[in-house]
Amino acid sequence: IPKKIIDSFPLGILNLHPSLLPKYRGSSPIQAAILNQDKETGVTIMKLDDKMDHGPIIAQETINLNQTETAGDLQNKLAQTGADLLIKILPDYIAGKITPRAQNETKAISTKKLAKQDAKIDWNSTAHPPEPLIRAMNPWPGAWTTWRHKKLIIWSMDIDGTPKELQLEGKKKMPYSEFLKGHPGFSTHDCV
Repeated sequence: IPKKIIDSFPLGILNLHPSLLPKYRGSSPIQAAILNQDKETGVTIMKLDDKMDHGPIIAQETINLNQTETAGDLQNKLAQTGADLLIKILPDYIAGKITPRAQNETKAISTKKLAKQDAKIDWNSTAHPPEPLIRAMNPWPGAWTTWRHKKLIIWSMDIDGTPKELQLEGKKKMPYSEFLKGHPGFSTHDCV
């Protein structure tokens, strides 16, 4: 948003961001928290300035992560937490009782815009094991791999690495037990 527009609002423009800024600035903070297996995340209400997710912080609220959330689940939880926080702080902000505080630039971490290729499962990666990647990419774009020359989306997986819900290219989502009926002998070890 151009500075001229931002400056035209006497109290500024408030933005609700789904991370504890300055950690995870940018467009994929929810996925980053899940991928990095963070123990907590939260929401930040900030006053917009002319840089991305850079403005002074008005309020923050932390939530604990239980390492089972999908990006969709976490987005819904953070949206509700953020809405509740905004309702709580807005009267004090309007009354001038809240002093915005600058973000600590030395702790800033940026995230990137996700692409479908970011959801490809690397079965050999130690940096991003499959299970958190699968949760981070659900509902979009869906963590995927290739099996028998077809794209296979794995929508959920147990911590032990057993798929729970899959979707073979051109087919509907199905529980792993149903998938095995049509594809006995399937193993993620055969995926690339």
